[in-house]
Amino acid sequence: PTFKMTCTCTHPDSSRLQGRPEIMTSWNRIFSSSTLPSIQISKEQVLVTCEDMAVVVCQEETSDGGIHEATNTFARSQGGIWYIIGHQAGPVEL
Repeated sequence: PTFKMTCTCTHPDSSRLQGRPEIMTSWNRIFSSSTLPSIQISKEQVLVTCEDMAVVVCQEETSDGGIHEATNTFARSQGGIWYIIGHQAGPVEL
C-alpha cells in the first residue's frame, strides 16, 4: 500500500510542529545557536519494531544540567530508507 509520511516534533516547552519545513527550521535554529549545550544519550530502548515502523525511547542529558526523556518514531519508506517521523522530548525532574 502507498502512504504519505507526515512528521511531527515537540521540543521541550514548545507546541507541536508539523511538516518537514517547520521542523527543519526549528532544528536549524537550535543547532545554529551559540549557546547550544552538548547532549549525552543514555538508556536507549526499542519499544516497538515491525517491518516498517520503530519506536525508540532514550534519556538526553545536556551539559547545562537538563535531563529529558525523548520518544522517537521511525518509518521506512517504500524505497527502504528509514526516516524519523516523530520526536517528542520533555524535562525530567529527579
